[in-house]
Amino acid sequence: MGRALSLALFVSLSVACGEVEYSNGSSDSGGCGTAGPAAAPDGATGAAIGPTDAGPPLSLYERLGKRRGLEFIAKALLDTKVLAESDLKTFFFNQKAIPVPAGHPSLVQIEVCLGRFVGAAIHEDSYPGEPVNDPNNTQTPNHTCRSMSEAHREAFAKLNIGGANFDKFVGAFASILGPLVTLTATKPEEITQAELDALVAALSGQKDDVITDGAPSSGPYVPPPSDADVDAGVDVD
Repeated sequence: MGRALSLALFVSLSVACGEVEYSNGSSDSGGCGTAGPAAAPDGATGAAIGPTDAGPPLSLYERLGKRRGLEFIAKALLDTKVLAESDLKTFFFNQKAIPVPAGHPSLVQIEVCLGRFVGAAIHEDSYPGEPVNDPNNTQTPNHTCRSMSEAHREAFAKLNIGGANFDKFVGAFASILGPLVTLTATKPEEITQAELDALVAALSGQKDDVITDGAPSSGPYVPPPSDADVDAGVDVD
């Protein structure tokens, strides 16, 4: 059931947010971060045409759908796991604000940056890359992806993320890709356990750049102490 659900998720996200080749031979491209879902041409079924068996084996990057596919995965991770989790969702307060505060990315921009980060981890994309456009983020329509430290714990962000919450995020990432694991991955939307382990390790390796010393390990977002409180030795517990 998990495998079928995962494939259905990929198909639905492809129609909503990617480049789809229709059964009548036409194609349509609507990226994550643009105006919205791409509409199927008249008479099209909306069903994606898969690759043939001919040609060299598909790389991991190709099996995950390249840049678009990784953006789909990032969107699924945020929409179905992170923002549905009672603690993790509280760290996205800037993205929930209307408008998003100046200098902060929208959810769409975060999805693109996360997909790009995973692509770079498997040596198939560049990070941070070009600015990510989202015209709906009126204060920062062009956001440049940041380092993990800049995005999560340095002066401008200060998300005060603890170790257990970081581990929970990594676990959510693994659970999104888990249904795609097969013994011998050769087709789109298939990966091996070793490939999944390597992706999880790449994300886990950012832990020291994401978490804040002294932050609550788990639980909802708690604002960090102000610099004035720290300088004065105020007990903020």
